[in-house]
Amino acid sequence: MGFIITIVVIVATLFCGALIIDALASISAKKTTKNRILQIEKEKKKQAAMSPDEKQRHLNEQKSQSMAETQKKRITMYGGLNVAMICPHCQTKGKTRTKHIIQKKGVSGAKATGAVLTGGLSLLATGLSRKEDATQAYCENCNSTWSF
Repeated sequence: MGFIITIVVIVATLFCGALIIDALASISAKKTTKNRILQIEKEKKKQAAMSPDEKQRHLNEQKSQSMAETQKKRITMYGGLNVAMICPHCQTKGKTRTKHIIQKKGVSGAKATGAVLTGGLSLLATGLSRKEDATQAYCENCNSTWSF
């Protein structure tokens, strides 16, 4: 009976913890939204005080910064642009990004045997699945992703 009560207490604690975390996330999102609104209002006031030429230069600068950030995100996410590669899906050349990845490829037989012989201690050091090097490609034209 005590075991069941313990389990109920643990489940209730986890549920309350999840509610608290959800509430904190909601508060954080509200603060972020409020801060973003304040930033937009501050930017509008700043632009209102500028001459038309200054305003145009400022907007061009913001646009170039935004494009640079987007380019950095693409490189991080999909890798660098490979201009010589042709997409096998849409046959477009010069729009493919590639990056090096490590893929898990199922259970290694040698590692499974070693785990049985060592009582599982070898799993702590090596893990059970094999890992293979691969190249992941992404086509910006058709949004396809594949590995080779």
